[in-house]
Amino acid sequence: KARALGADEFWLKPIDGDRMIRKLAELSKRGPVARILVIDDDEQARYLIRRLLSGAPYTAFEAADGASGLELARTQKPDVILLDFLLLNETAFDVIDDLKADPVTRSIPIIIQTAKTLDETERAKLERETAAILKKQSLSREIAITRIREALEAAGVRGELTRTS
Repeated sequence: KARALGADEFWLKPIDGDRMIRKLAELSKRGPVARILVIDDDEQARYLIRRLLSGAPYTAFEAADGASGLELARTQKPDVILLDFLLLNETAFDVIDDLKADPVTRSIPIIIQTAKTLDETERAKLERETAAILKKQSLSREIAITRIREALEAAGVRGELTRTS
């Protein structure tokens, strides 16, 4: 459970001082913090994602529509994108097509979040083109962080422990 909540390590007391110093030295040498782009037209949904990721080892930034999300993906190069399936004037398929067409954003893992019940065709296409599909109705901190961690590991990216912005 500790790992699912974002912990890199957990130890039982008493803690070995040398082991702790080695681990802290290892953590201090890691690369940049993993960055998560949240694309969702619902302010409340973005707020809930911010709350779920609070204290996790990721920095999150947001877009309220597909166009601004694409622009942020191109300029900020996130490590993972959390994409709502239904946006105001488009679906995730539109955004995914644009992301996959651009060499700058093509390899960014995408996690779909949706309240919609997907039909077989939609689900099959999303399973081919994304890292995971999360149901908004049952989304929890543990599930979100686990899927983000899996997507980062699959992409070869690992964030260090820090607070989200």
